[in-house]
Amino acid sequence: MLSRQPRRLGRHLGLVLGAGVVVIILVATLHEVFGKTDSFAIPSEASLAGSSATQRIVTIAESQVGYSTQPANSYCNKFSAYWKAGMSGCPSGEKSEEWCADFAAWA
Repeated sequence: MLSRQPRRLGRHLGLVLGAGVVVIILVATLHEVFGKTDSFAIPSEASLAGSSATQRIVTIAESQVGYSTQPANSYCNKFSAYWKAGMSGCPSGEKSEEWCADFAAWA
């Protein structure tokens, strides 16, 4: 019975990581379709209540579909700023860094 628990944990972790990768691909693919707006609200705790960890990650990540760097030809973004990573000099206190991993960790 104990030998099944590590496999379950590994399978669960694989599902969570897989969902994260799918979300990153989804966001990258739909980025051009939805354009940019300045504010992308995070779902409320109430709207996430009762969701599994995987569902929470997907919902939070999907709430940011359409977000893009500002200015468009830069790496300035709010996710790197959240982690205090990257270079300063961006508008609104953002940081400049390639941000796919910062976004995934944030979500």
